[in-house]
Amino acid sequence: MAVPLPAFAATVAVPAQAQRSEASGEVVTPALYAVRFVGAAGGGRGSLYVGHGIVSGVDVTGGTYDGSYGVNEGRVHGIASMRALGETQLVTGQRLDGGQALEIRFELPVAIDETATYDITVGGQPVRIQLRKVRDLP
Repeated sequence: MAVPLPAFAATVAVPAQAQRSEASGEVVTPALYAVRFVGAAGGGRGSLYVGHGIVSGVDVTGGTYDGSYGVNEGRVHGIASMRALGETQLVTGQRLDGGQALEIRFELPVAIDETATYDITVGGQPVRIQLRKVRDLP
């Protein structure tokens, strides 16, 4: 049974100094986020940098995330790789050996609502995430 995610407090405002997609003029603010996630087999936490077309982070099991994104029509579309530090069971129920990687696909709004949850896929399996901005970064 999936564990519900507790809500964070507010909607993120997009500051003027945020990165703009050259093609569309849409903005993605480079920032560090605290991430909560839940799948069919449980939940977890981590941190994630999103900015300048890069997604990079780590979770509490030592798993690392590295990928990229683009912006189109108010949506952030991206692909990242999740690599396990050691043998681990993911929140999806999948098992990974140390060094093994899975693909993560996501589509999120440019302006993240910290009270909302978002559906992504990890190794083709659904995961629900919630993002809370820790701070904007240059």
